[in-house]
Amino acid sequence: MGLDINKRNKKTRFANLNSSKIIYSKEISKKILQKNYTTNTIAKENRLINGDFYHTDGDLKVVFNKLVDPDFKFTIDTTFIDATTITDNHSFQLELQNGATDVVIEWGDGNSDVVTSNIDPVLLHDYGIGNEGVYQIVIKGSFEGIGNPPPPGSGGKNTDGGKWLSLDNWGTNSFTNMQASFQNCANMVGNYTDTPNTSSCTDMSFMFRNCSNFNSPVNFDTSSCTNLEGAFFECTLFNQPINWNTQNVVKFLRCFYNCSNFNSPVTLNGLLNADNAASMLTDVLILIHR
Repeated sequence: MGLDINKRNKKTRFANLNSSKIIYSKEISKKILQKNYTTNTIAKENRLINGDFYHTDGDLKVVFNKLVDPDFKFTIDTTFIDATTITDNHSFQLELQNGATDVVIEWGDGNSDVVTSNIDPVLLHDYGIGNEGVYQIVIKGSFEGIGNPPPPGSGGKNTDGGKWLSLDNWGTNSFTNMQASFQNCANMVGNYTDTPNTSSCTDMSFMFRNCSNFNSPVNFDTSSCTNLEGAFFECTLFNQPINWNTQNVVKFLRCFYNCSNFNSPVTLNGLLNADNAASMLTDVLILIHR
């Protein structure tokens, strides 16, 4: 946390980066009092300048680092239609993994829905004729992950992945299943600056399959993951360093298949348990020596 302090012994507020809240203190060098302020209070009481919060109390100025944004955010374009999309040009189908779900979804048009099931009909959102366009969608709360893998033999057409334009923020949700989460999000780029909580995620298979424009950092915790099959299958622009704990991974098949621009370091810690490691490494070697 960065602090610019011009004078001490003045009452001030500063950021607790771990809890994304403001903690009230009579003097920074003394014991913190147990009084928290919500992020709404932060927004009202501080000015946001270039990603940092500034709060001035008399002649004392405190600079806060950017606070953690707890919400999952992404941007879509409803007008995009191709062979993979399943909705019209003024609608969007959001897909969530099966499992515990307790979220509020803000659709970017002033409407929101409470969702407690991945088969809730409200996950198909109609923006209305005349309201076609670009929207940022915000998911607040806890859910297993994004994506409902297409049925076998469907050719991956049971998705609106093509409408995803950008992945903007991971937030603090604990992702436990990322199977095919962003499959066929061919137009999606990563605008996020944070790292997802994947410490309990067991399946990342086909996570970014066919994400041909994706090339953002993937500093993911893979210590619980058992399946990385096809995780970057045909991610033709992807070229980011890989440093993963793979002690529990047993499926690596086609992990980097046809990642034609990939030329970055790969560090895999605990590869011995991988039955399909040879195929994954073959993909990498082919790319390196092509």
